[in-house]
Amino acid sequence: MSPINNPDVCDIVGVRKGGGIDLAITCSGSLDDSDETIHRLMTKIENYIAAATDPSFLSEYPNVTPGTTSILVFCQWMVSDRARDLINSMATMAKQKGIDIVLDTSAGSLAACDA
Repeated sequence: MSPINNPDVCDIVGVRKGGGIDLAITCSGSLDDSDETIHRLMTKIENYIAAATDPSFLSEYPNVTPGTTSILVFCQWMVSDRARDLINSMATMAKQKGIDIVLDTSAGSLAACDA
């Protein structure tokens, strides 16, 4: 079973008080190097990038301007080199669209989202 659930759904959307938006991807286990996990992770990130640049999405969040959108990948488990490489390469591509992608492996991150 893949640790990336529902590649077509945004797990968490957070609007920052100071402007901008965070789109969070939550992992239910280790980001291993299996083809299924890598494919689902790539699809999920691609879908987040597409959503963050879609005019209808942007109209729902008027305080989103170029450079104020982040995609946060929260994984408190092991992250394979292949998954890290994918995240880093997609971060380079997303940066050209004004989107930051950040991998957060700290165990307390998800608890902060629930608070």
